[in-house]
Amino acid sequence: MLSTLAAYALTPAGKAVGVLCIAGGLFGVGYAWGRLDGRAIAQASIVERIGKENAHAGSKAEDWRGALRDCDARGGVFDFATGTCDR
Repeated sequence: MLSTLAAYALTPAGKAVGVLCIAGGLFGVGYAWGRLDGRAIAQASIVERIGKENAHAGSKAEDWRGALRDCDARGGVFDFATGTCDR
């Protein structure tokens, strides 16, 4: 069996099949590597976007908290619906 396979591998058709198998394997590895690399880039951009959104939300919460404290210090009543201080 091995001698028959070795004899086939030495024929031009056998060599062509071998080259195609190697090329297909390299293509598959390259494709998989590219997908993994692309996913890593996409994940990094998502993490960056979430970080920016969290920073923005923190700033807005701090602004709201400051407005609430200022309103309370002036003796007013903070209207949560409008975000204003009513006296």
